[in-house]
Amino acid sequence: MIHVYRPDTLRDLLALLAAAEGPRYCLAGGTELVARQQAGLIGDSLWADIGAIPDFRGIRKDGEDLWIGAATTHSEVVESPLLGGFAPALVEACAAIGSPQVRNQGTIGGNVACGSADADAVCALLTLDAEVELAARRERRRLPLADFATGPEITVRRPEEVVLGVRFPARKHLRGAYRRVAPRNGATRAKAAVAVSAVLREGEIEHVRVALGGVGPRVLRALGTEKRLLRDPWSAATLARAMETAVAEARPLDDLRSSADYRRRMCGILLKRALDGIGLPLE
Repeated sequence: MIHVYRPDTLRDLLALLAAAEGPRYCLAGGTELVARQQAGLIGDSLWADIGAIPDFRGIRKDGEDLWIGAATTHSEVVESPLLGGFAPALVEACAAIGSPQVRNQGTIGGNVACGSADADAVCALLTLDAEVELAARRERRRLPLADFATGPEITVRRPEEVVLGVRFPARKHLRGAYRRVAPRNGATRAKAAVAVSAVLREGEIEHVRVALGGVGPRVLRALGTEKRLLRDPWSAATLARAMETAVAEARPLDDLRSSADYRRRMCGILLKRALDGIGLPLE
């Protein structure tokens, strides 16, 4: 049986999570709950609706960082001028999620907390050097998003903890792009995806982060691909080597939605499309 509560304050929520036993989760938009119910993955558990708690909402500049509350919807991300200027890859990723109805309900916190290997927003957030903020009744902690998920739908979040939000450096002049392939575009989960965030100087790459979604046990930082892109002047040869490295870094599996070989090959193609999207085309 599913037990749903709607606490009014963060303090009440944390007390509820601390006192409960067994599986316990938080929800805002509820899209993940619906998906898990349809898949028959929900057993006896407690769900706390955080939608009415103001601590989880908002997009703001916080010193040298940007902060996004866990209950912020994908539509709010897409419509944010602040994120359009500092996190374009994230804006594109959230715009690619589901239908308008899903984007109006689904949240950043849900995308992060589910630990999915094809989480669109997570793929983009990894290229922003994002951190996850977690809260429990007696402790708050912050950790790199890259360390949050450890396997398919497995995270380091403790049962008594909740994702408060994510934060990342407000890096100036950052360009970004997100490219994915799916059977019906955003209406279905991505078979493979690539996010790129970079700073360019006179047509060359000064700073770059690359992430791969849907091609491993979790969303992956493509560290080798980043090194390839930073090592040599921009050219067709540099692009070819980076594409080969992205393909090699992918760790996909065969499943009913796609073959591992197709996913692997698409990583190189999507990387090329993303680099073209940030302004690095090849004549």
